[in-house]
Amino acid sequence: MGSTITYLYHLIRFIGKAGVRKTPPIISFEKTPTAETFLQRLWRWFIAPSSQIQAQDQRRQATLLSALLLVLITGGAVIELITIALIKQSHYTGYRETFVAIFILAIVYVVSRKQYIRPASILAVIIAMLAIFITGWALPFAVLEGFLDYLILPLWLASLYLGLRELVLLVVLEIIGLLVFPLLVPE
Repeated sequence: MGSTITYLYHLIRFIGKAGVRKTPPIISFEKTPTAETFLQRLWRWFIAPSSQIQAQDQRRQATLLSALLLVLITGGAVIELITIALIKQSHYTGYRETFVAIFILAIVYVVSRKQYIRPASILAVIIAMLAIFITGWALPFAVLEGFLDYLILPLWLASLYLGLRELVLLVVLEIIGLLVFPLLVPE
């Protein structure tokens, strides 16, 4: 569990630093004639927004959402596989909830590749929040180790794509979930 938290901590720090550095403006990769490696082309293919999205700001948001979802999906799968390989508990079943959430996030990723950025971002936020609560309910011992700390991720994602009212609503929902959570946990 500690390695998962450490990984996410470093990921959030990296993303935060990338957002405040003085980086050159994003150049449209559809128009860039420079030679790219196969991995760069593959990555761009995975995060390229739909051609139906014309506005530059929406194209950037769509690209960011696709990239974030890919990182969540692959990072979650890799971390869960490592956890399965290294955990010393015979009754561990956390992989079920993780892989269901990854599967649903993969569907949201497909939706995000179309012109439906806003619905995909709302779905990603809701699914991430529900996955954290459901996993915490299924594995109460993980909650004792700080699993509910991951509830910051849906808030962070929501702050990128949702308005202030929607963000406040999400905060209220998470607080209600945290208050009701102890009543729903099996003993």
